[in-house]
Amino acid sequence: MLSMTEIMKSMGAPAGGSLLALASELGLTPPFSLRDVGAQSTDRLPFSPLLILEDGLGDFRADQLRVYFKATSHQDGTLQPVFSADALKSEIASNFDKFFNGSGTDHDSAMSRNIAEVGFREDKEFNDQVSMQFRVDMNVFFGTIDVFDHHDDWVGFVQDDPGVFAVQTLERRFRSNDIDGFVEEGIGTIFDVLGGPVFEQIPDLLTTALTGEVAMRIVAHKINRMHFLAGRRSWTVRHMMRVENPLLGSGFFTDIFFFETAAVDRFSSVFSIIIGSLGDAALGNVDRQTILTWSTLLKNFVQHHRALGVANFDFAVPGQDFDIPEVPHFPHDFQERDGPVFINQQSFSNQNLMVNMPWVKAMLPIHPALESQL
Repeated sequence: MLSMTEIMKSMGAPAGGSLLALASELGLTPPFSLRDVGAQSTDRLPFSPLLILEDGLGDFRADQLRVYFKATSHQDGTLQPVFSADALKSEIASNFDKFFNGSGTDHDSAMSRNIAEVGFREDKEFNDQVSMQFRVDMNVFFGTIDVFDHHDDWVGFVQDDPGVFAVQTLERRFRSNDIDGFVEEGIGTIFDVLGGPVFEQIPDLLTTALTGEVAMRIVAHKINRMHFLAGRRSWTVRHMMRVENPLLGSGFFTDIFFFETAAVDRFSSVFSIIIGSLGDAALGNVDRQTILTWSTLLKNFVQHHRALGVANFDFAVPGQDFDIPEVPHFPHDFQERDGPVFINQQSFSNQNLMVNMPWVKAMLPIHPALESQL
């Protein structure tokens, strides 16, 4: 059971506060109308970051997904590969929506359609850069709600360096008519399932100044504007090695790379923890959805380049195309695989256990934005 301090913190109210304090944080003053609850305060930035230590709740979560790929090159005196890790990373960052979304309108048939969609939003900036808006195509709450129409997750760039880029999860601070309108028109379904048990545990949140209905909607608006997770995700492309390829003739070589994404985060609100605790029936398996989403991105990137037919670009198989070197950031023992994608994923009851897990300890140094948030 979460403490009252954790519950209030997850809803954005100061410790010892109430829903009145939360309403004030949302830019509302009593008396409230139901539409006021979804209004935008005009004096705030479009986003606030959801920091893993300050805003996260519950277990620490870490994952690492990696795909190896190869491309051939000819010895021309420079020994430079046809592709460079920095150029490939820049291509991924610039065309992230293409590789993430996969097949569909304006996308090539070599890629697979993802269960989620992302779009760059130049009209909503974070750290003076474009933000990214994610929507997931899935039904939750025992099939009663289509998340794609009623919730979005936003991230903003916190690192964009040679070979690596990273994003921070965000809380949306502006009104979205289609999404926030759902809270005003149909939030009752959620609270029919969860509202009673939640508010029985925190009765002091229901102050005399707020009716139960308005109180629920204040909480719902606050939570629905938050990314599901508090933390960061990072991506990197690394050139591993060059090996001789005599099958192609004298002077030909194969360059081995990997493309990896990793994250360290926690749930961003008490509501997220409640959803997670209900299991697959309510939301679907969150960990499996995470793997499916990011595995699709990694595979799409390689499949797109393979279809272009340049430099024999293709997936690389450890033990067949190359031997993994005996260095920490090339782990031999991933927990599982999704086809060509190698996967580590684990939850930890505290930060110390997480950072001392061998695969996490090896992963963090190659994802500086993940390490710096801890």
